Amino acid sequence: MKLQTAVSVLLLLAVLFAGSASAAEWEPVTITDDLGVVVEITKYPERIVSLSPANTEILFALGLDERIVGVTEYCTYPEAALSKEKIGGFSTINTEKITVLNPDLIVAADGNSEETVSHLRELGYTLITINADTIERTLADILLLGKATGTSAEADELVSSMQADLAEIAEKTAELEKPKILHCMWIDPLWVSGSGTFQDEMITAAGGENAAAAEGGWVALN
Repeated sequence: MKLQTAVSVLLLLAVLFAGSASAAEWEPVTITDDLGVVVEITKYPERIVSLSPANTEILFALGLDERIVGVTEYCTYPEAALSKEKIGGFSTINTEKITVLNPDLIVAADGNSEETVSHLRELGYTLITINADTIERTLADILLLGKATGTSAEADELVSSMQADLAEIAEKTAELEKPKILHCMWIDPLWVSGSGTFQDEMITAAGGENAAAAEGGWVALN
């Protein structure tokens, strides 16, 4: 997935603090997800299913290991994700497997099919969609997921740590020569991350210069 590597780098910059609110302490919350859908989470999310690698990494970073019951086949990080029940691929979600897992909360991604997301909502599942396509949006989504899962304290700590790390990197690289970096999405054919992509923003934040900045979005090079 396009965002997996970028989100992995962001999360690895942080100092992680595990823990969460208990079911007894839970109070219903209403959130607006990244697609503008207002979702009321009335039940404590004891059983969580993630439909994308980026979402899975954030959920684990919030200390939700024991509450994650299902992930996609592409969710390979952190290592603990490998032992979770697989519910299909990013674009080939198996709704029957999700039904068996009986989740209290499903965390979808903007890249999941509208048909799948609509079907899961029709089945009565509480579902929020995350679209962490920039650094700023990623930080906001960590806070959103913290609120949705009762881990707001952990989310606040994580975001503060990441912001501090990003500021430190910017300070240390400000006067350094900017190396040219080419981020390859695929080798054959060669697809790269151009300007306006999350990877382009990450390269800049790390003190580099995107070698494919003249190209917009994700493009194939001849």
